[in-house]
Amino acid sequence: MAMSFCLIVNPAAGRSSPWRNWANRWLRRQPRHYYQTASTAVSAVIDRLRYHGATIDIHYTTQSGDATRYAQLAAESGRYAAVIAMGGDGTINEVINGIIDTDVPLGVIPFGTANVYCSAFHLPNTINDAVDRIIAGKTTHIDVGSIHNRYFVCMAGIGFDAYIITRHSSSLKSYFGGFSYLITALRHYFSYPFHPISYCVDGRSTVHKCALFIISNTHLYGGRFALSPNASPSDGYLNACVFNDIRIMSILKNAKHLVCGQPQKMIGFKSFLCKEIEFKSGPSHTIHCDAEVIGHTPATAHIHSKKLRIIH
Repeated sequence: MAMSFCLIVNPAAGRSSPWRNWANRWLRRQPRHYYQTASTAVSAVIDRLRYHGATIDIHYTTQSGDATRYAQLAAESGRYAAVIAMGGDGTINEVINGIIDTDVPLGVIPFGTANVYCSAFHLPNTINDAVDRIIAGKTTHIDVGSIHNRYFVCMAGIGFDAYIITRHSSSLKSYFGGFSYLITALRHYFSYPFHPISYCVDGRSTVHKCALFIISNTHLYGGRFALSPNASPSDGYLNACVFNDIRIMSILKNAKHLVCGQPQKMIGFKSFLCKEIEFKSGPSHTIHCDAEVIGHTPATAHIHSKKLRIIH
């Protein structure tokens, strides 16, 4: 019997430009320039799946939440060998939230701006190879984090990096790719208030404060940067990354250490393992999960062991 797959496509992820392709190659993000539009890329996916004798149902997203809804319906139908996300990390995150708590595995075709998920799990960077990996069907269960009942696989952020996503321009992103986030950050750095973020860890009463908080479930941040080299999606822990020094010179020095793969040398930075982080009330801070803004503090982050099945 032929295998059947549900493919969920974010067509907006297929936009490209020479600047964007150069930026993404420098950032070591998965190359997308072989297919300039989503339609040609989807055609290549269909051709490769048919080559393997598989059948496919395709859904295109048009607004936020579509991918989660399509994924949930696909998982509930029991018809598919896997649900395939074709887009960036935001699309992948939505699909994950649709198939969580089911045994339907996640497959991924890289076609986004950052593709942190694909880099973190060492997935192929061409369509044919990605489809072949999905057909092979080797699966494993991984940990996921959650905040405000929204699950994430790669990372979550509280504070400035989440705020930047709210100010990020899709037109800038389509032209400059990954560098568009850096441009947006530079635009807003001097006007952002950087109110302290108050948090407690693993149910303890001690309240800590920081300027920026990032939660890692994998080792990568922003594509190529190993912010949490020892983070693992199978150890049952969240890797908390705390920044306390946000002076411009410290940020520039820290950027150098991060690019050089030396996060342990960063100024005003510490990381630690935990299972729960409670972010207290006070000045409200924006929260993102896998680069999707999901709300504001107060909130609590949790780890969920072996909750998601993926093709790897």
